[in-house]
Amino acid sequence: MIGPGDITTDEELPNMGDVALGAITMHHYSAGATRPANVEFVKLWKRDYGPNSTPAFPAVGAWDAMALIYDTIKAQNGKMNGEKSMEFIRNWKNDKSPRGPIMIDPETRDIVQNEYMRRVEKVNGVLTNVEFDTIPMVKDPWKIINNKK
Repeated sequence: MIGPGDITTDEELPNMGDVALGAITMHHYSAGATRPANVEFVKLWKRDYGPNSTPAFPAVGAWDAMALIYDTIKAQNGKMNGEKSMEFIRNWKNDKSPRGPIMIDPETRDIVQNEYMRRVEKVNGVLTNVEFDTIPMVKDPWKIINNKK
């Protein structure tokens, strides 16, 4: 089976059982990714929420949103200005996200991120979305096709 990443979400794989083995999906995150930032993120998640808990892609979205807020405040030395904040956000990049490099497209203000081909495999006896290929820094294809901002 080939489909979008939300059909084999990391936190639901244990409930799916071996029937999920071999499923191939495309998604912007996998808790099983070996990127150092993700390994640390998963380690901290398990410390705080229990060893059998797995972060889902919305958790990474929240993590990245907090990083954006923190970086915006830091860039202005805590003296917030709406226009300066939006200018900073419009050009924000983060190479240390658990999901890999991300940025805000200055024209559309959408996130630009890697999309990963993943296959459900058993890793150390645990069902895992294993990334095996990457389409780097994907922009919203609808806006590209329709030349929309």
